[in-house]
Amino acid sequence: MTFIACLVLAEADRGDNPVAAFLFALADGSTDTSTAILHCLGTRAPWRRSGLATAMISRVQHRAHSAGVRQLRLKVTDSNHSALALYRKLGFVESGQGFAVLMRQLNPEADEQP
Repeated sequence: MTFIACLVLAEADRGDNPVAAFLFALADGSTDTSTAILHCLGTRAPWRRSGLATAMISRVQHRAHSAGVRQLRLKVTDSNHSALALYRKLGFVESGQGFAVLMRQLNPEADEQP
């Protein structure tokens, strides 16, 4: 099991808490399709829609792929329309399991690190 984390700290001009965004993921190579699960992703209100979530997911995607992971997976409440829109924009698709479990295959040719 591999732990992957991103933490974005910002200057205190938008409040006392320096944490702007965070993402925690676990990569499990114990199955045929090595999978990383994005467990916890959040962006504090003053920093939403600024690209932080996209940047963190892209960084985790790159690190996971480098570690041999071939699939990212996450769960999101189906009423969280802005999160669903973001994940779909980043290439995640619904798993067909009856609830919003989104997955993304990692393809080294199409997903070059910027």
